[in-house]
Order: sequence, then C-alpha cells, then structure tokens
Amino acid sequence: MSSKWISLAIALVVILATVSNGSASAADQEFDAAAIEFFERDVRPVLAKRCYECHSAEAKELKGELRLDSRKLLLEGGDTGAAIVPGKPDESLLVDAINYGEVYQMPPKSKMPAAEVATLTKWVAMGAPWPKEQAADVGQKEAFDLQARKASHWCWQPVVSSPFPVVKAADWPRKDLDRFILAKLEQAGLSPADSADKRTLIRRAYFDLIGLPPSIENVNAFATDESPEAFEKVVDHLLESPHFGERWARHWMDLMRYAETYGHEFDYPLPHAFKYRDYLIRAFNADVPYDQFVMEHVAGDLLDDPRRHPNEGFNESAIATGFWWLGEATHSPVDVRDNEAGRIDNQLDVFGKTFLGLAIGCARCHNHKFDAISTKDYYALCGFLQSSRRAELFLDRHGKIRDAAEQRRALKQQADTLLAQTVAESPLSGEAFSKYLLAAREVMFGASKLDASAVAVEFKLDAPRLAVWVKALQAEGVKQSSHPMHVWHSAAEGAQPESFTQARKRLADEQQRQAVLDEKYPLFADFTDMSSWFVSGEAFAGESTTPGEWNGQAGGAQWLRPRVADSGRLGTRFQGALRSPTFRLDHRNIYYRAKGRGVKIRLILDGYFMDVYNALLFRGFSFDLNADDNFAWHRQAGDISRYVGHRAYIEILDHGDGYAAIDEIRFSNEDRPPEEFNELAPQLLSGDVSELPDLAKRYGDQWGSVKEGVGVGSLEVAQAELLAWAGRNELLAIPDSTAQELEALRTGWQKVEVPDADRTLGMVDGTAENERVFVRGNHKRLGDEAPRRPLEALANGKFEVAAGSGRLELARNLVEPSGPLTSRVLVNRLWHHLMGRGIVASTDNFGVLGQKPTHPQLLDHLAAQFVSEGWSVKRMLKTIMLSSTYRMSSTPNPQAAEVDPDNLLLHRARIRRLQGEAIRDAMLTISGRLDRTLYGGSVPTHITPFMQGRGRPKGGGPLDGNGRRSLYIEVRRNFLSPMMLAFDTPIPFNAVGRRNVSNVPAQALIVMNDPLVVEQAKLWAKRVIAAAPDPQQRIKNMYQVAFARLPTENELTDALAFIEQQATELGLTFDQPGNDEHVWTDLCHVLMNVKEFVFLR
Repeated sequence: MSSKWISLAIALVVILATVSNGSASAADQEFDAAAIEFFERDVRPVLAKRCYECHSAEAKELKGELRLDSRKLLLEGGDTGAAIVPGKPDESLLVDAINYGEVYQMPPKSKMPAAEVATLTKWVAMGAPWPKEQAADVGQKEAFDLQARKASHWCWQPVVSSPFPVVKAADWPRKDLDRFILAKLEQAGLSPADSADKRTLIRRAYFDLIGLPPSIENVNAFATDESPEAFEKVVDHLLESPHFGERWARHWMDLMRYAETYGHEFDYPLPHAFKYRDYLIRAFNADVPYDQFVMEHVAGDLLDDPRRHPNEGFNESAIATGFWWLGEATHSPVDVRDNEAGRIDNQLDVFGKTFLGLAIGCARCHNHKFDAISTKDYYALCGFLQSSRRAELFLDRHGKIRDAAEQRRALKQQADTLLAQTVAESPLSGEAFSKYLLAAREVMFGASKLDASAVAVEFKLDAPRLAVWVKALQAEGVKQSSHPMHVWHSAAEGAQPESFTQARKRLADEQQRQAVLDEKYPLFADFTDMSSWFVSGEAFAGESTTPGEWNGQAGGAQWLRPRVADSGRLGTRFQGALRSPTFRLDHRNIYYRAKGRGVKIRLILDGYFMDVYNALLFRGFSFDLNADDNFAWHRQAGDISRYVGHRAYIEILDHGDGYAAIDEIRFSNEDRPPEEFNELAPQLLSGDVSELPDLAKRYGDQWGSVKEGVGVGSLEVAQAELLAWAGRNELLAIPDSTAQELEALRTGWQKVEVPDADRTLGMVDGTAENERVFVRGNHKRLGDEAPRRPLEALANGKFEVAAGSGRLELARNLVEPSGPLTSRVLVNRLWHHLMGRGIVASTDNFGVLGQKPTHPQLLDHLAAQFVSEGWSVKRMLKTIMLSSTYRMSSTPNPQAAEVDPDNLLLHRARIRRLQGEAIRDAMLTISGRLDRTLYGGSVPTHITPFMQGRGRPKGGGPLDGNGRRSLYIEVRRNFLSPMMLAFDTPIPFNAVGRRNVSNVPAQALIVMNDPLVVEQAKLWAKRVIAAAPDPQQRIKNMYQVAFARLPTENELTDALAFIEQQATELGLTFDQPGNDEHVWTDLCHVLMNVKEFVFLR
C-alpha cells in the first residue's frame, strides 16, 4: 500500500474515533476551578432543592426517564431528548421548562424564583460546568414486551369452555354454573347455604330486575305457588316488565358518566341527553343482543342496516353514539388543543373500562406500567375519535322527512324538464334578446327620452314586456360586477366607443383583482364538488345545485343559482348540517359568499364546541347568517387570529325554518374580498366589439347558447346565471298552459308536508386522520404517527379501515366472538349486580392491577354461553337467577365464615344495600306517589337553599320529582341530589361499574330528616289508614309492603305499643289514634328507617 493511502487510512481512523467519542468528550469536558465553584455553590443546591425529588437516583419514581444529577445523563436526556445544549440556553429544554415555556413548566407546582432561573440559565450559557464524575449508575430500563405481558396475564387469553367439575352434592346444582360454585366450596370443605325463603327471594328478584318492591299480591301469589316453575314465572314476568329497562339502564348510565349538564364552572345544559337514557331503556327492554348494542355505541351512525324504533321508525342505533359526548366540558380553555386531548382521554377511559374492562388511559404518557397496552395503542385509538365529530343527529319518524324530500325531488325533476322544454321553445330568441336590450337602452339612456310604449313601436316589440325589461335592467344588482348584465349596463350608459374601452379596462382591472383574489384570498370551497364535505339531514341534499335547477320555493319560471350549497333547495322546512373537511387554520379571517336566514355558521377548532355557551377566548367562532337579499361576503374573524396553526372544520347548521346558500369560502389576512366579475364578461368584450348593437348581439348569442344547453344539461355556470336572471324578472314569454303546469307543481310542492325533525346528540364521521404520539402525554411534543387500529393485544390479524373514521371496523373487532374481553366483562357486570360482587371484583379493570377472578372457569363458562346464546342479556340474567347460587339464603354460618371470611367462595348470598335510586323509588311506591310513566324529558332537580354555586338553576323542580322514578330526575353535575350522593350514586365524571357502598351518618340523617322522606311517610300513612280499619292488619300490611314479609309477634307488639305511645305524646284519647295521620305517619317513617328497608337479604 502506498504511503498516500496509509496516511488517508490513519486520518479516517482518527476522524472516526473522534466522532465516536464525541458525546463522551462533551460529558467529560474539563472546567476551570472558578466554574466548578460556581456550580457547587450556586447551581447544584438549586438542582437538589427543585429537581432531584423527581429527577435523580434517589427519586422514588423517575419522571420522564430524565436524571439531572449527572452531566452525562443531562446530555443524554429523557423521553423528550437532551435536557441541555451546553453554551446554548435558548436551545435547552431545561431552560425553557424553568421559564414555564409552551412545552413544559417545571417545577410543576410553582415557578422557581427569578434568581434561580437566572442562575441555571447562566450555568448552561457557561457550557454547563460540572466536576469530574464517575459513570452514573443508570440501572437497567425494563423493556416493554407487549407479547410477554399478553402471555402472562389471564385476561388476554382466549375464553375456554372447561368441562363441568365433578361435585359430591349432585342434587344441589340447578344450573351448570352451580357446579363451578359448589366445586370450590367442596374443595374448601364447605357446603352452600340453604335456599332463601320465598318472601326474601321475591323481594330480592324484584329489586334486582326492576328496582321496585313487590306488591302484597305479588308476594302472596308466589308464596302460595307450589309449582317447580314458580320462581321462573316471577323472573319471566320481571324480565318482560317495562320497568326492567329502567333499572338496567341506570346501571349502564353509571358507566357512561350520564349527566344532563356539562359541569365545570357554569354547569351549562347538555342537549338531548334524556334521549340517550330513553334509548337505553328501550334497548334493555327489547333485549338487543349485546354485540349489536356495542356496535351501536361505537359506530351506530355508520351501520348499513340500523335498528329502528319499534313504533316511530327512526334510527335507534345512531342515538347510542351520544355516549361519547356525555362527559364534562370546559368553556373558554386557555389551551384548546390540551382541552381536546383531555376530552378524548375521558372518552377512551369510558370506552376502555366499559367494553374491555381496561384502564387504557394509563398509556397516555408512557407504555402501560403493567398491562399489554402501549402508548402507540392509546394514540391509535385517539385517531378514531380524531376522525369523528360531535353532531346533533336528525331523527326521522317513520321516514316521513325522507319521503317528503323524495316527493319534492320528483316534483323538481318534473319542473326542470318542463322549464328546459319551455326555454328551448321560447319565442325569446337570441335576436329578440338583443332587440329588447337595445330598446331598453333607449328608454333608460336615449336622447329622445321616449317612454317604453313609443320605443316598443319603434323596435316592433311588445310594450308591456319591454317595460319589464327596463325594470329588470334598472335593478341595483345589475351594477355589481358579478351580475351577468353588468357589462351591458356599464356600456349602455355611455354608448360610445370609449365606453367599451373603459369597460375593457374595468374588466382587465377586475381580472387582475381576481388574480390577486386567489393569491390574497385562497379559495377553500366553491362547491363545484361537495364529495369531501359531510352532510347530515335532508336540507343540503348531498350535492350542490345544478345549472337549470328549478327554484321550487319561489315557484314559476325561476332557477336556483348553480354550484351552490343550498339548504333551501327543497324548501326551508328541511333541516340539515354541512361540515367541511378538516383543515389547518393559516389565516386570521374566513369569508363566506352567501345569503340566507336563520342558519348558524360555526368554526369548530380542535373539536371545541362550548363557544355557543360562552364565547370568551372564542369570539366570532359562531355567527348567524341573516342576509336574505343577495349573495355577499360575510366575515368570520374575532378571536380566530389567536389560533392560527390549529386544526379546524366549518359547520353550517340549518336547524330551523330558514336556509343557507353558500357560493364560496375563502381564507385571508386581508379585509373583505372584492366582488368577483361575471364569467360572461371576457366573452362579451373580447375582440373588437365597440358598439352597442355588437354587444347586444353577443348577449343574444349567449342567450341562444342557453336555449340550446338547458335541454341537454350543458349550461355553463355563467349562462345558468343569465337564465336565472331572465326567469327571476319574468322576461320569458311563458305560455299560459306552462304557467298552469308550473303552478300545479308549485301547489303540489306546498302540499308536501315536512314534519319537524327531532334531534339527538351523537357522533358522525369527519376527515380521516391518524393521531401522532404525544411524547410524555404532551400535545406540544409530537412523536410518531399512530395508525388507527384496536389494541395490538386484541388485533385479529391485519386491521384495515375501509373508509372514514374506522369506528365501524373498531366496533366489529370489539364483538368478535373469539375476543377475550367483551363477553367476559359483560357477564361479570351482570354477576356483580345480582350477587353483590363480580367474579372479578374490579369490574372496570381486568388488568394486572385489577383483582383476579375468584372463579375463572365459571367466568369463561358464562362468557362462552353468553356468546353462543346470541349475546342475550335477559337470557343470561335468567340463567343466573334460576341457579341455586342466586337462591341461597344470606344467613351467616360461623363455621363457613372462618374458612371464607369475605364470602369469596359464595357459601351464602351476600347482604346488599339498595342503591339510592331504588330506595327513593321504593318510598314513592309504597306511598302511592310513584308515576310509572316511561320515557320523556327529565324533571328538574329539586334545589335546596344549601345547594349554591355558579350555574345554579333559577327555579328547581318539585320535591318529589312529580313522582317520577329516580332515573327521570335531571342529573346536574354541579347540583347533584343530596340523597343520591349520600347513598353513593357516582359523580358523573368517569366510568363507574362498581359503586361504593358506604355506611355513613349522612344516610341515616337523610332518611330521618329529608323532607321528601317525611312527605312520603305522610302519603303512606293515608294509604294505610284507608286500606284497613284494624290497627293490627294495617301493621301487617305495612310490613308486607316494606319488607315483603309479615311482622313477627314481637314486631307487631312493638308497633302497637309505638302507636299508643305516640298517641299519648300527642294527647289523644284511647279511641282516637286509630285514624290519626300523625301517629301512623310516625310509624311509617320509623319503618322507612329500619335497615331492612334499604337492604336485600
């Protein structure tokens, strides 16, 4: 090898060595004594005091994988990269964070004093001096192995149907599930408790299935029915009761964080929430298969064959998607993108816990610490919601709105054909068109000052029709450059060659302005193609208006402006919404060339929708379109300039008896756009035209093209506008027969009844887009794109989104019969509500941090049976309730309690406290006040003087809620019922599948003192007195109504003694207490306070 190549090789080795050791050199850089002293004296104490708690070797939990107790580790950085760039404080993330920059604000609780910030900034500027240090012990980061986690935890494993275990007491099982319970008991040397007595059992069944107590007649009928099927008859009756749906809807509402206000500061109303509640009642009563139920919740708006309301025929499936939007909402967020991230996090929390029994939100900032859920999983799911939108859906009863739209479309097509033929055969030829223009000019600007009659004689034209032409050409709108007759008006006034020169100059100026228009006012939409827009309802009809389309609303020979998004094309009674594709907001203003009335135009930025309640920080994001005369530019500005760079879409809402016609939408940082010139102008002024007759002929030629093109659908937009102008001003000589046909079509149009559209909150698809990973959960630090897909651990092969958001494909993945979670989670919920504890106690968390199933084989048996029997909730409930396990007594067994102290093996039934709603409903039932009406708007919350705060309603509802069941009482987030809160009704912020069951003084105080309870006791006393004259019989009836059993002898004696004692205290004689309401009210109140009233044995 030559010396030349040897030298080159040595040089390369040196260079490579230098590069490879670059980072080490930076970390090991030496500093002078003064710099080290500055670090030790001023810098290290600040780092130790402010940072080491979370970012050092001593931290209990290292945050962000970042350590600040080593220069080398500072340079390596954490999840978000290097913490410092020595010598460059402006580029250092640490310096940005301690200055509370846009990305991070550290320390999180409060900003450092300015002197400390200056010290750290100076230190970084000095090159971050640090004394020589030994290599830091960084430990071994635990790798995230999703497949290993999936393989090691039970919930990800397939559902397996195990053989039924062999049991000794073979005569005890009534159902296959009993064998799994009995086998575990026998393994522990235990025996199951005896069956509960009939009165206990029927009370248990009634509250479990319909949430109401049984009547005396119900109890006695069951108690005297000796047939083997007696209990099955009760269960079947309750499953068919319309009140079943009410009880089980309330369970589901806990998961959906159901409320009817948004909470936060002013507790604004959440629209149409009760319709979702009513949907749930109907769905549970109809025993909608659970797989269908899940599909409807996730993607009910996208189903090809949605389920219909049994009586009213509207789309039931789409209503379920309203659950996505039942969460709390914040008005005027300072960081709207963060607000969106928080909203989606809440939606995914509900989705994950409800359908999968998983805490998906734990993967928002980092891979899940314990479960097989990666951060990429989390943001992949975010993409489904990022590609979807909040919407008020239109409910079309019996399809009457759709039918009305079809009828009007048919009439419109007839009119289009008739008018096309009429125009083609019209005596208004191109030559006649020219003559009328010239004649009208003479009337308007001629030197002879002749009137229309005289000019008509001169031009051999019809005088009345010429007067119509003159009026049309004198209209103010003709002067606008966008008008098809603008060129004529401009030239006719001067009628000299220089007039044409000026007209051409104006045209050139307008064309130049047009070029500037496109540059300064970028076009967003001109509606020549609406395929990328999203349409709901019938109003916008899914396409823009076409050239030659009849204006049925106006009637006669009138046409709509072509290439316009027009919600009034079928009439103003139709409602609808039009939503744009998602776009990046790059300008301060949005301009709409539009006309209309009674329509709202909104800018939805990062999914934010609360500006309609409070526009603070979002002024101008919504405006009402009320300009019915002519197309004009409408500006949307206000606070929009604050949000340049954000993602947004436009929403045009026609929710009333109005309309919107949108011609163009443009963006700009400039003032209002100039008026656009009409596209006919260049053709009319081209060449050497310099006299009015020449210009009139060119207009005549254009009219001739209109007559030829209207019949074959080949009109250009400008020609269609010329036709519309002629029709609008009655310039066509319409034969009487044609006018009569048009009038008949107009009459038919008006006779088509368009019903009011009901609306409900729901979800619709928007622009499909994937979310990017937020590094450490920070939306300002974006990582890799996360393509939309289900959790990787649940993906069955390759997942593909066919179109749109992909929610439909996600829903199908959820209900795959082979899926390990959906069926398990649901049957566990049913078991929890019937038995008081789930087979998996942590009903909303099947992950590592959740509790393990007490009977895993039983859980799989029920899940497999549930799927094989068509996902029927009612059938599964019946299976469980007819089992020997459900029918056991709750009587304690001291010997069994020693072996199974927490009753995890179910050696007896659990004593369960009723939920607050059932307690209140039971009181209303026994008092006779209960209104059993199903469905409808909620009764306003009763507001007490102690319920104070912002958003407090001006007037509350009645004390007893008009006697309606508790689930029909309005749920106001900031003003929840004190009684419901005392009895652990969850605060509606997150999914709650297992309520707390507390035992606190507030419960006793509520039942003792609440005015509602006292009022119901009085009403019950009146019923008691009226039902029987004998005090003993009254007491017996009271016990049967309250506890589904007769009183014991001691209880009867005590009750009679209480009556006499109360009578004595009230000063009544011996024969008076029999019908005294005060005495009996006190006894009724006492029985309501007995523990047995609020517990199930």
